[in-house]
Amino acid sequence: MPSTFAVVPGSGGGNFGDWIWHEPIDGFGTLGFGTDGELECAELGTCCLPDGSCESLTAYWCKRADGVYFESGSCSDCESVGACCTDWSCAVRPETDCRGENETWLGGGSTCEPNECVPLGSCCLPDGSCVVLRENECREEFGAFLVGMDCTLVDCYVGFGACCYIGWETLCRLASQEECEALGSVYLGDGTTCEPEPCLPGVCCVQSNSGVCPYTTPEDCEDLGGYFIPGPAGPPDEACEVCCCGPTEESSWGEVKAKFR
Repeated sequence: MPSTFAVVPGSGGGNFGDWIWHEPIDGFGTLGFGTDGELECAELGTCCLPDGSCESLTAYWCKRADGVYFESGSCSDCESVGACCTDWSCAVRPETDCRGENETWLGGGSTCEPNECVPLGSCCLPDGSCVVLRENECREEFGAFLVGMDCTLVDCYVGFGACCYIGWETLCRLASQEECEALGSVYLGDGTTCEPEPCLPGVCCVQSNSGVCPYTTPEDCEDLGGYFIPGPAGPPDEACEVCCCGPTEESSWGEVKAKFR
C-alpha cells in the first residue's frame, strides 16, 4: 500500500499546527506518496458584519469579525440581521437571538458601527453651544446630554452650568446642579460655562478695564501683578465681587491689595 502523510488531531485534542492567529483546520487531509491525496478546505459562507456590510468568509473568520454566519445563501440574508442592544453594548444578531432579558433588537439592517445602542440627542457643550451627539460622545466632550431632544428646542443656559470637578484643577463640564453636586463637585450656577477656565484654583484680583477678574493659578496671578483668592466665585464677570470692587478714586490699587494681606 502506498505511503501517505496525514494531518490528524494533536494528542491534546487540538488541531495540527494550532496557533491563535491561524484558522483551525477544517477536515483533515492527506498527502499521498505515489497516490492521490485528499484536501478538505473550510467552506465559505455569507457573513453579515457589524458595520452592515456582507462578505464571503469561513465560519471561523466570521466569528472573529463579530459577524453572523450563514452556511449558504446570499447577502440578502443580512436583512434579517440587526443590532441587538444590552444597555450600550451592541452585537449584530438575528431577531430570534435577541430576546433575552434587557435585550432590544433595533431591526433588520441596523448596525453596531456606529453603535446605535447609544442614545442620540442634544449635547450642551462646555462653551454653552448645542450639537447632536450620541450620549457617550457627549460625555467625552464634557457636555450635558438630553435624550432625543432637538437643539432648536434646547436652551443650554437654562438648568445647566459649569461644574468643577474636585481634585482636577482645570476639569470643567456642563451639568445640572443636581448631577454636579451628586459627583461631589462645585456648581457655579445656571447659565455659567466652562470658558474661560472657571475651574482654575482661584480668582485673580487684578486691575482691569474689562470688569472681569480671571480664574488663574497662584503663579499666573502673581505674574499678572494681582492678588490671588483661592476657590471658585461664580462666573468670571461676577468674580470681581470677592475682590472688593477694585480700586476707586480714593484708593490706589496697591492699597486695595494691601487689605487682603
